[in-house]
Amino acid sequence: MITINSYLIIEIKLLHLLNNSIISLLLHGDLWSGNLISGKNNPYFIDSASYYGHCRIDFGTNLYV
Repeated sequence: MITINSYLIIEIKLLHLLNNSIISLLLHGDLWSGNLISGKNNPYFIDSASYYGHCRIDFGTNLYV
C-alpha cells in the first residue's frame, strides 16, 4: 500500500531529478507563412496558438515527425 509519505518522497525525488530551475517561455503553437501580416512600416507575426512551456519543446515534438 502506498502512503502519503511515499508520494511525498517520490515527489521530492522527481523535483530534484527534473531540476526545478526551468523557466517557462512563450512558444509558438502554429507558426507558418500565413501568420505573417504586412503592416504599413513593419511585418507582424500572428500566432493564435502560442503557449508557455519548456524551452526545448521543439526538440521533443520533432522527434515524432
